[in-house]
Amino acid sequence: MTNENDKRNVAVIAGMAAGFGETLARELSQAGYAVAGLSRTAAKVSDLAQEIGHSGSPYRDYACNLGNADQVAHTFKEIEIAHSAPSVLIYNAMQLVAKPFAELTPEDFEQSWRSTCFGAMVTAQAALPGMLSRGGGTMIFTGATASIKASARFAAFASAKFALRGLAQSLAREFGPQGVHVVHAIIDGIIWGPQSRQRFNVKRENCLEPEAIAKIYLQLIEQPSCAWTHEFDLRPSVEKF
Repeated sequence: MTNENDKRNVAVIAGMAAGFGETLARELSQAGYAVAGLSRTAAKVSDLAQEIGHSGSPYRDYACNLGNADQVAHTFKEIEIAHSAPSVLIYNAMQLVAKPFAELTPEDFEQSWRSTCFGAMVTAQAALPGMLSRGGGTMIFTGATASIKASARFAAFASAKFALRGLAQSLAREFGPQGVHVVHAIIDGIIWGPQSRQRFNVKRENCLEPEAIAKIYLQLIEQPSCAWTHEFDLRPSVEKF
């Protein structure tokens, strides 16, 4: 049964992590959403739950293997009991695999696909009934440069991101007429954050700022149905494309 004291709009961030996910949670909370962050192990990013709690909109981490359909379904039931059925799903999860093709193992390939695409499928299936019952909602699938351009060494990652794009297109055509806004976001560049600093050793001025992307995601959520965006790309001005 839904908590009668907290029937606010609910947003799920699948693939929650410090940096972009954390920034999205703050932006959605400020817009009045209760936010649920899903990750393989409860992220506990910074003191986010306590920080957001002070603003009046709750945040909670959920430990959930997005590649496990039963776990995903159970977690969405937990979220609905705590608040209500989510009206927003943002899918950020991915597994970046960059290897020469000859060194790529079947396990590498499957792991990248399972995290990047299969998890999106089961998460969307878990979110859709609640959205349809309330007359609509928004799903945003975060893509990458690899969604439309497969570079050398990126066979696993690019094929998974291509598949995610196809999933988003199909869902948009099937459920858009039923009020569900489905968006595929091509993030063509590196998002500034702790992971990017550690992995790529990049300069901040060459990266996308997470705050700017989060504000655009909120604009997409609030778009009127007479003028929906399905796909768009974002990149810093210095990025070559």
